[in-house]
Amino acid sequence: MRSPEFEVKFADELEDEIREIFQWYSSQSPLAAKKFIESFDELFDFLSVNPYSFSKQKKNFRVAYIKKFPFAIIYEITGRVVLILRIIHTSRHPRRRFEKLRTK
Repeated sequence: MRSPEFEVKFADELEDEIREIFQWYSSQSPLAAKKFIESFDELFDFLSVNPYSFSKQKKNFRVAYIKKFPFAIIYEITGRVVLILRIIHTSRHPRRRFEKLRTK
């Protein structure tokens, strides 16, 4: 993979959400928890090089799916920064995915 061209950052509350998901998977299967983090890291690395690979879904927000897991992230690109705003379960109603996000 090419060297990162974009800085990828998390919204403040996102780390707690990811930790909760990881803890749930850990309680089910340590291997699943490990694979979740690996898949998330893979997407994180991909976004640092190719953030425009995913189309805009609403306003400036884009959605990227975490491989092999029922989660997606919502992010936006501002300059050379990719800001991951939310992690959502994919069974959530599509209209509700963007609730609580600021719109531009």
